[in-house]
Amino acid sequence: MFQRSFLEIRFNSDEITEHAGLSASDGMKHLRASQSLEKLSILLMHTDPSPVLLSTLLSAIFPAMYAALFCLDNKSTSDPLVSEGLRSILETWGRLVTFEEATSGLWFVINDEGGEWEFDVAGELKRVTP
Repeated sequence: MFQRSFLEIRFNSDEITEHAGLSASDGMKHLRASQSLEKLSILLMHTDPSPVLLSTLLSAIFPAMYAALFCLDNKSTSDPLVSEGLRSILETWGRLVTFEEATSGLWFVINDEGGEWEFDVAGELKRVTP
């Protein structure tokens, strides 16, 4: 959802791209943030409850998820299901990680390494590209 490799998907067929609801920019196909969150939630629900797996997966994208949640919380018209889903994933991450990992993740947030997020004209959350 938030790490570039998770957002960018390459497809050869425009039909598949349209069916999947992907947007294109610079020749790269991107999932919308709400779709990425949905896919991440499904992945988390269907994996074994391994704290190591979940903490490894979520720690890599924690700063971006936190920045996206901050953006969602500051927009009164944002989708509450997206906000609550993201908040739930962040709370799960907080319960699973070690003190050192949590401290490291929070420093990434403080150093503004989660990127900037905004809403497009359709009301979808998207990452601002520099």
